[in-house]
Amino acid sequence: MHRLTWRLLRPTILGGLAAALPLLALAQVPRTDTATCALPGGHRIELKSRYLWLPVNPHPRSDRTHHDQGAYSVRLRPAGGRPITLTEDSDRQAMAPDVAAYKCSGYGAQGSIVFSLHDLVLLPSGERLPTQALYRMGVASSKAEYSETHQRLLKQEALAYPAGWAFGLDSQGTLLAEQGFYDAVARGQITAVLRFTSADQGKTWHEQGLARSSTLFDLGKPWEAQAFVGRAVKVNGKALSP
Repeated sequence: MHRLTWRLLRPTILGGLAAALPLLALAQVPRTDTATCALPGGHRIELKSRYLWLPVNPHPRSDRTHHDQGAYSVRLRPAGGRPITLTEDSDRQAMAPDVAAYKCSGYGAQGSIVFSLHDLVLLPSGERLPTQALYRMGVASSKAEYSETHQRLLKQEALAYPAGWAFGLDSQGTLLAEQGFYDAVARGQITAVLRFTSADQGKTWHEQGLARSSTLFDLGKPWEAQAFVGRAVKVNGKALSP
């Protein structure tokens, strides 16, 4: 557009856009983002977040169509059991296949245990087991928060940083927890675990030391390839390809 023409038309165009904004606000459509995660054992995790959708994007330089996105409610649907509400997910990203894959990978299941960073559930009772004391004993997720002991341990064992937590039960019913670690040389591979046990359903934990073998992890693979990790199978009602 010629500069002179733009100068003449600019007030009219901007005025029209300003007048249209209230109409766009009225055109906001309530919608819901959803995702379904499949866990081992036939369990499911359902994620839901409400947002407002605009049929016309008032910001041409942005492809954003989701507004006022809410936190994701999280519901566990155990195989053959009643639904259980878990801690909500405060990450308010608009749902898409890659977002669903990331979110689902934060949930896992081993036998009668379903877990995430915020929840540890014993099935079929649905009992919540505490993890606060355990997480204080493990290696912090932020390098800046590593204790001197943990700094020395990771350096001595040539480990890079924590991968995440996995839980399970042994044959005697003792609660097991393992914190996986990525290798400093074989990047992307979990090659060691820090092992803990609890004989009182998570009230107290006992460290069993660092190990190069694992009861819960498949060592030599990344987090996403672990057998216990949740997989996204549906996004906004549409099934995803395996």
